[in-house]
Amino acid sequence: MLAWIQGTGHMSSFTISPINEPVDEPTAFASAAGMTPSGIEWLQKYFNGCLKRIAQVDKRIPMMIQDAFQGVSFWSSRFAKADNISFDTHIYFFANPNATSFNVPDGLCEQVPDAAGDGKFPVFIGEYSVQSQWINTLAGRKTFFDTWRYVSMSHMQGHSFWSWKFTKRSEIDGEGTLKDYWSYEDMIDDGAITTETTDSYS
Repeated sequence: MLAWIQGTGHMSSFTISPINEPVDEPTAFASAAGMTPSGIEWLQKYFNGCLKRIAQVDKRIPMMIQDAFQGVSFWSSRFAKADNISFDTHIYFFANPNATSFNVPDGLCEQVPDAAGDGKFPVFIGEYSVQSQWINTLAGRKTFFDTWRYVSMSHMQGHSFWSWKFTKRSEIDGEGTLKDYWSYEDMIDDGAITTETTDSYS
């Protein structure tokens, strides 16, 4: 893969992401407690090894580090500013006990700027959906999405929705089913995602 990226002549158009959402304490998945101290040290060695391997081919190819729900600031001091890395952080609200479709947009405006870290490295929202834990509303999806788009582009280097097509129709709290809040395709069809950001909370 590294050789293929190098062969395109556009090294900065790609990132190598060697691991996604690592966890060695599964009962605490999706939280900082999901990684033990020994697990963190293993990850550090793994990331360092990946950086070295990439540099042997072409150090202009960036590596993206998924933060293992530790936060960007946790990892930032562990790398030199010259390291060609960016960070991928995931922020979800479907399991947050206090999250409703009415308070999440406001929460995004507070949480995302902090999640951007210290500015040492680029940060990207690598996964998210527009489902909250409680009182999901179909009409609220556009505000939720537009706020995500606005804050991630304002404070970070962009965002990536969970999936283009999502077909699971499990029940959720509020209106609709799971796919209404996790399928990019369906949200476009429903008018919840439009070309212009017109309904951001910010």
